[in-house]
Amino acid sequence: MSQMCQLMPIIESLKAEAKPDADVIHALKRHGDHDPNLRDVDFIFLTPDAEKTAALSRFINDQRYGIASAGQSDAERRVANSI
Repeated sequence: MSQMCQLMPIIESLKAEAKPDADVIHALKRHGDHDPNLRDVDFIFLTPDAEKTAALSRFINDQRYGIASAGQSDAERRVANSI
C-alpha cells in the first residue's frame, strides 16, 4: 500500500477539523484578538503502528507542513508536529 493511501484517513480527519479551527480563529479576531505575534501550534497524532508513525512523520516533513518527530511512550505511538 502506498504511503498516501495509508495516510488518507489522517488527512481526511485534518481536513474535517480545519473549518471549525478556522471558525474559532475568525471569531476571536471579531472579538478583538489581533495579536501580531506569531504563535506556534502543536499537534499530536496518535498512530496504530510504527509503520504509520514513520510514514506520517515523513509526509509532514516532506510536504513542509511543520516540523514532525515520531515517538513512542508506553503502548502509544505518536507524531508530534509543530507549525
